[in-house]
Amino acid sequence: MKKEERAELIGRLIDVVEDWLTDKTGDEDTVFIQGADHDILAEKFAVALGLDEDDGKAQEPLTADTPLGQLIAYPSNNSENPGIYIDLHRDTFDCDAPLALIEYTSTEADVEGGTLITRVWSDVSQEDYSDRHIHTGVEEFFDAPVNRYFYTFGSDPGFPFNGGYVEVHAATLQKAHEKFRKKYPDRHKKCINCAFFYTEEQWEKTEMSKMEGYKRHEVIE
Repeated sequence: MKKEERAELIGRLIDVVEDWLTDKTGDEDTVFIQGADHDILAEKFAVALGLDEDDGKAQEPLTADTPLGQLIAYPSNNSENPGIYIDLHRDTFDCDAPLALIEYTSTEADVEGGTLITRVWSDVSQEDYSDRHIHTGVEEFFDAPVNRYFYTFGSDPGFPFNGGYVEVHAATLQKAHEKFRKKYPDRHKKCINCAFFYTEEQWEKTEMSKMEGYKRHEVIE
């Protein structure tokens, strides 16, 4: 489906809803779906139809099952404010409960320039979101310097390697741990699967850093 055809289809569906509201209320003068209401309804129709705004291909939502229902994440299909909705779904109920919308916007009245905002439905029974969180520090995060961290191994057969080390590049030691654990998960709870780990400053003071032939197995970016 071409972009123009998609827009026409969604427009017709909104017209159907508008006609239905007019018949239901008996008021032909005040029932107009426009502005934000039009955009929200258009997004919901696009998701229900499984259409992507750019190419019309079906979008597979990201899901996670919980004891309270299935979490569903799907794109908002709003080219001006691209974002992701997160809803709670139950097979026994017709509608999904809104939880959050994370989106980029440059039109927020009290925010200068473009930013990322998370809108949260603390009470999912309400139509409108209750809380708004403006994300800050984005550029500072991505401009953070990249540091080198070193993870060494002994002779334990459970280690990823027998001796040597792995070098990890990250902004902080915590981020380095996250990257290392993603590649080499803990064998024991809260225990990194290596013999020791070092910052670059600590590493340079070790004998290992000066040993020729001390093998670097991998660099994790």
